[in-house]
Amino acid sequence: MGREVRRVPKDWNPLKSESHPDKFLPHFDKDFKSACEEWKAGYEKWKTEPRDDCEYWEWDTPPDRDYYRPAWTDEERTHLMLYSTTTEGTPMSPAFATPEELARYLADNKVSSFGSFTATYEEWLKFCYDESPAPSLVVKNGVMASGVQAI
Repeated sequence: MGREVRRVPKDWNPLKSESHPDKFLPHFDKDFKSACEEWKAGYEKWKTEPRDDCEYWEWDTPPDRDYYRPAWTDEERTHLMLYSTTTEGTPMSPAFATPEELARYLADNKVSSFGSFTATYEEWLKFCYDESPAPSLVVKNGVMASGVQAI
């Protein structure tokens, strides 16, 4: 993947962490409890139904709380934030109430749409309204563009 817009609460601050108080921490777009339930179910299935395509080390390490967001309700998720999905999901912007505000911030601050690529306000706006993930890079007729630009 490359970039995605996620819905977050107005006051979401992904900088807060005991182990990394001054850094944006990557987060999967899933809450910790749900991730644990999925992991436990998969582990139990693996223990009772071993498969040739699934090894022990896939179940050796349970989810790490630091890499999952809190369990928000849909009603709490009123704002939009850009995340890089080439990691677990590193925040790339503050939270904004509207796609226009987010797109304006991304364009004005020349936020990376991939590597050194940036995007125009119009490209960011289309991407923010779509709310679908964009790949990192697209090559069409030998021309490279970020996934945000190509959408």
